Amino acid sequence: ITSQVGYTLEYSTIDNVYNPSSGGIVDFSQDFAGLGGDSKFVRTVLEGRYYKELTDSVVGMVKFQGGHISSFNNKKTPLKMIDHYCK
Repeated sequence: ITSQVGYTLEYSTIDNVYNPSSGGIVDFSQDFAGLGGDSKFVRTVLEGRYYKELTDSVVGMVKFQGGHISSFNNKKTPLKMIDHYCK
């Protein structure tokens, strides 16, 4: 059982939220588990996407994502927890 709370900060310069063709977007998020349940960890993720119109009908997109998960109580975080909580 996991109980968690988190937040996301986002910076965007994309031209259209629903159909982007230029600009970029960066998301920074953190989740904290340990308010209840069996899991006690903090997960941090940084994700970014960059859009560029290549032709009138083709848009290219580059995406990066990185993150870190660690335990609050200095115990190892099980791999199944990492797979479950990473996007």
